This record gives sequence, structure tokens and C-alpha cells, in this order.
Amino acid sequence: MRQFDLKGEMDLEKIRNLSGNDKVVLNVYSSFHPKKMKAVNLQNFSGTLRVRFCYSKPISPIIVYVEQGRETKWIFKNVGSATIKLPKTMLSPVTYHIPRDFIPVFDEKDFLESKRNKSITFSYRLNQDIICTRSLKDLFGTFYKSLEFYGNGQTIYFPKTKECEKFIKNHSLKFCGVYPVLVDQVVLIHTKEDFQKLRHLENGVVVVCLENNLCDMELESISLKNFTGTMIFYGKNHHLHHVTLWSREDSIGLFSSVHPTSTLIFRDLVMSDVMFHHFDTQKYFGTVLGARERVSEAVHSHFMPGGIHFSNCHVLSVQYPKSQETSKLGYFVGYGDDAMDFDKCYGVNGTDLNQNNIYHYVGEEDRFLTSSCYNIYEKSYLRKKRK
Repeated sequence: MRQFDLKGEMDLEKIRNLSGNDKVVLNVYSSFHPKKMKAVNLQNFSGTLRVRFCYSKPISPIIVYVEQGRETKWIFKNVGSATIKLPKTMLSPVTYHIPRDFIPVFDEKDFLESKRNKSITFSYRLNQDIICTRSLKDLFGTFYKSLEFYGNGQTIYFPKTKECEKFIKNHSLKFCGVYPVLVDQVVLIHTKEDFQKLRHLENGVVVVCLENNLCDMELESISLKNFTGTMIFYGKNHHLHHVTLWSREDSIGLFSSVHPTSTLIFRDLVMSDVMFHHFDTQKYFGTVLGARERVSEAVHSHFMPGGIHFSNCHVLSVQYPKSQETSKLGYFVGYGDDAMDFDKCYGVNGTDLNQNNIYHYVGEEDRFLTSSCYNIYEKSYLRKKRK
């Protein structure tokens, strides 16, 4: 018979490699009280282990980490053929913590792969924003299960349909660090012609995804002046390269204009080698957005504009028309206001026909110049230029 004393956490090392089939007595003292510990593995022990508490008052529970599916008893796992004898009064209770086995997700295809597992609960770890184009029934199957989504600020987009709402109602969905959004429409851009789908947007939440690089194209600017919803544009780090933009409006960009109440979000978009076809009446030039539609001064103080956000977007090499006093030239936006912000964005090699360098992210506009965001990025870019 062997005896071991547990007086502190260090004493756990004495019993972590128990083996054989003899009798073992474990004396547990009140000084042994770790808040957290890994379960002691008894897979090589098939004897009898008797636990004796050498104190009389109960203590708070110990958190014991153990894998899912392991046979456990008190602080032990993989008990198997071992016999554990505990006192009738448990003076040192435990709480088991089972670490989750996460399924990493980079694309909605990873959801389809997970259906092969017949698990009651699925725990997904999102590594980036996920745009779902398929129905939830197709992605997760029809049998009942609990779905858990974990992340660090990622967004997951689900199609807003009656089938989706029914699926959510009949299933247990948990989101931790993940923001679920129901979208009215998802537009996938594979070719130049796919941009035409954006000309008829009216409202709702729309997600646009650039699925590949597009090069050597001439495109009429897309007007969003009648769109009053939210559009999230994912470039996925693809390039729009060697692009010539033209417009029938007085503003030119990939999008010529946008309604003042709508919200536009651009992520991971790269535009390079951009040129403009223009007429004498045009005065607002931005590679992404020509101008936000304006409201009259009479209602401006009572008006809440939508936000325009750029994240990890880059503009490389732009040829603007001749700069004039009435022209607004910007790497991203020709005419804007202070309801815009930029995160990890930059623009380089922008010149007009007179070879004057362009430095502005947004064409000069008094209200936008009061934005601290603009000043930070403008000064940062100028510092790099001087170096």
C-alpha cells in the first residue's frame, strides 16, 4: 500500500503518473486548494485509490479541466478500471470545465464540411467575416442541433428569408464575439457586368463581394442617389486595375453619388491605375465615391447623415483631370463631409493633368476638414511623403 499527502499544488506531481493495480491512500489537507487544475490521468492505474480529507469544514469547488467524453471522478480522468473510494461527505467539491473543440471557419464552405459530424453541438471559431449565400438549412442540415459561433469582433451575414427566420426560431444559436446580421441581398462580383446589379438598389442591407481581380475595364459610375439602406463592400484584397471611370453626373467614382442617409462600408479594396473621362461640367472626382448627395442648409442642423467607412482600402496611382478651383479631387471621395472615417488606408501616386500631386483622401471641404480623422491621416501621409 502506498500513501501520498496532498498539501499543495506541487504534490500533484506525485500522483500524475500513477500506475499498477495496488492500493493507494491519498491524504488531502485543507492547504490543498487550487482554484484551477488539470485532471489527473489514471489510464495506467487499475488498483484502488482511497481519498481521505484531513479536515472537517467544506471548501469552495475546484475547477478541473478535462476533455469531453473522459470518464471522470473527483479530480481524476480516464478512471477506467481503477476504483476510487471517496468519503460520503464531499469536503472538496469540483466543477468540471470541458474546453470546446472549435471548428475553424474561413468561408461558408467550412460550414458545409462540418455537417459530416453528427454532433449535438457545433462550436465554430470565425477567423474573418463570413458571408453566407446559401440557406441555413443547406449549411447546417435539418436535424436539431445547437450552434455556437465564437470570434473576436467578426460579423456573420445570413440571408434574410422566412426559411432563415424559421431556422433561427427552431434552433439554439449562440454568438460570442460574433455579430450576426440578416441581409436582404448578396451581390457577387465576378465580371464587369456584375456591377450592373448595383444600379437598381433601393434600400435594405446589401453585401457586395469582389470575387477576383478585374483589369482593363471602362465603367460608367454607379449612382446610389436613390439608395437609402446600408451597403457593405468586401474587396477581399482583390484589385480593380487599369480602370477608366466616366459619369453623366457632376461627380465621378466607382460610385458617382450616394443618398445622404445611406451608409457605405468598404473593406479590403484595392484600386490601381485609375483614370477619368470627364466633361467640363463635372467637378467631383474620387476613385471610390464621387460625392455624397447634399441636403439644404435649412435642414442640415436637423439631419443625421449615414456613415461612410473605409477599412484597409488602398488607392495606387490615379490620373485626375486638371485641377480647378471648383474641383474636388480625393483618393477615395471627391466631395464628402465629416461623417467619414478611414482605418489602415492609404493613397499614393495621385496627380492631375498638370502633374500636380494630390494628397487628399477626401476632396477639400470645410466641414470635413474639422474631422480629426482626416487630419490624422492627412498629416501621416504628408510625413511619409517628406521622408
